[in-house]
Amino acid sequence: MKIVGSLFGQGKMFLPQVVKSARVMKKAVAYLEPFMEEEKRLNAANAASREFLLSRLLKAMFMILEKIL
Repeated sequence: MKIVGSLFGQGKMFLPQVVKSARVMKKAVAYLEPFMEEEKRLNAANAASREFLLSRLLKAMFMILEKIL
């Protein structure tokens, strides 16, 4: 949309074209939103599992160190 705004500002694009571009962008974002939400949800789940794994790894390392020392 920045490019469309720039072209409109330069007089290379007219209002009907800008409106059409905005409508197409709105439809594209509406189509992509479910995929972006799913990716966000998966990233949050992966982050939580990585945190859990890291905490268990650290706990195991400390237990081993306690036995050694």
